[in-house]
Amino acid sequence: MLKLRDTTLAAIEEARFAQIVGRLQDATHARITGRVQDVIELTGKAYDISPPEQDSILNYLIQGGDLSLYGLTNAITRASQDVDSYDRATALESIGWQVATMPEAQWKEINA
Repeated sequence: MLKLRDTTLAAIEEARFAQIVGRLQDATHARITGRVQDVIELTGKAYDISPPEQDSILNYLIQGGDLSLYGLTNAITRASQDVDSYDRATALESIGWQVATMPEAQWKEINA
């Protein structure tokens, strides 16, 4: 029974990992087609990101050179490292994941 449990848990973990990788791969193909500043501003409004944080995200997005949803996610998580408050940094990390996995309809609205 323990072997069955271990095998089942491993399969579930592997499937979950594959699902996460798939979501992130999809984010790499979701190009930013709108005005970059507008995309960041609308993301900021949707996820309660302050204007100074948005400026930092814009800076890191440009530095990273990846104008995709994945690049935006990376810029958000990178900007979290500059925040003085641990709680806020943790919140920005969480927002980064939420942005990477936002519904396609929401991304289309933000990226318009």
